[in-house]
Amino acid sequence: MPVARTCTPLLSPRNGMMTCVQPLGSSSYQSTCHFTCDEGFSLSGPERLDCTPSGHWSGSPPTCEGTAPAPVPGVRCPALIAPMQGNMSCRHYLGTFGPNTACHFECTSGFTLRGEAAIRCTPSGQWTAAPPACRAVRCSELHTAEPVLMDCSHPWGNFSYGSACTFGCPEGQSLNGSATAACQPNGQWSAAVPTCQEVPLTTQEALTYFGGAVASTTGLVMGGTLLALLRRRCRQKDDGKSPLNPHSHLGTYGVFTNAAFDPSP
Repeated sequence: MPVARTCTPLLSPRNGMMTCVQPLGSSSYQSTCHFTCDEGFSLSGPERLDCTPSGHWSGSPPTCEGTAPAPVPGVRCPALIAPMQGNMSCRHYLGTFGPNTACHFECTSGFTLRGEAAIRCTPSGQWTAAPPACRAVRCSELHTAEPVLMDCSHPWGNFSYGSACTFGCPEGQSLNGSATAACQPNGQWSAAVPTCQEVPLTTQEALTYFGGAVASTTGLVMGGTLLALLRRRCRQKDDGKSPLNPHSHLGTYGVFTNAAFDPSP
């Protein structure tokens, strides 16, 4: 992907203000800056400058001409600090944060500016706007379907730049996709939400399972066969077709014997 050309950074005109829109970065291609002058001054030059593909502005920076009211001695605007996750640059004309001081703000990668990109200290000691803040770029909220498990951390807000999510599956299932996803500076996730799928049996597991099933089936068949033979044997005894063997140690057919009970003296 080609890198966008950048133009020379511009400064606000003395006794005026500059407001810029910079979609591709500070002073980069497609940046547009508008200029205005304080009360009592008029703009000399273009009201708007564009950063062209060649890396040059579409014209020369304008100036503000005229006679401004003399500032009140000792007037100061409240001191400013750079926003968190951002930068601030100021030009002080009549002392630190004195009248006509102009401050410009921008955010680091992954954060967007909320508020005015440039503010100025007026002769009355008030800023032309409240200092801006930097807010983390938001990514779309992630949703998972069962049984996918998700655990996320959000250092700068829910599902915002810096958010990181990890995924897992219950025992017996494997993850189909990336195990992690992070919210990137462009507001897109680094990976899609994965799914869970059943883990196929290994050869050893399949053989073990098959062997157990065969053993169980064989046991049932043999058990049923033995039970049928026993039933048949019992029926034959009941019909008198299979008397006990006369030479059996159990006794003679039709004669009761009991080793523990012997009527003979």
